[in-house]
Amino acid sequence: MGLEVEPELLLPKYWREPSRRPSASRAAIYEIRFVNENLRSMVTRKETGTATKARAITDRMDTLRHDGWRRVLNGQTTVEEVVGITQQDEAMIETD
Repeated sequence: MGLEVEPELLLPKYWREPSRRPSASRAAIYEIRFVNENLRSMVTRKETGTATKARAITDRMDTLRHDGWRRVLNGQTTVEEVVGITQQDEAMIETD
């Protein structure tokens, strides 16, 4: 007496609507800071995230937005996705 269930019913409710399903082809964008002596001393002095990010950019770090634009140019994501994500990043920095 096995219970047969439609496979789609096992998906989370929001995935049942195709337009709301997460895309399997989504690409992440990254901002990676390598800690050099400049950043290490800034962290030790407890400087703000805005100041450390500015120094990291001076030291040639690619920002989240730079990585996003690179992925737009490569056809991996859209302008709307990059703008949406990087606006959130910029807002977080402004609250330092």
